[in-house]
Amino acid sequence: MLQEFLDDDAGYSAWIRANPRGFVINCDRKPTAYFCILHRVRCLQKLPPRTGDYQKVCAPTVDELDMWAFNTVGDTPTRCEICHPS
Repeated sequence: MLQEFLDDDAGYSAWIRANPRGFVINCDRKPTAYFCILHRVRCLQKLPPRTGDYQKVCAPTVDELDMWAFNTVGDTPTRCEICHPS
């Protein structure tokens, strides 16, 4: 199930701990196609789990996040070049 986190570091942190094989879109607080990047959870586990100036959109599958991005910003998210989510 897809979840969005904005100003909710505790919720985001709990989600990534509970879904180690999940996926996360990191995007601006007001999402745009210019900055909408898809990562594997394990890619972001090395960083402090903070939403900060960004929104995190999490789901167990890439398909759910592709659909969210297409409906929200009109395009699929850019794939992280480090973790290569697919």
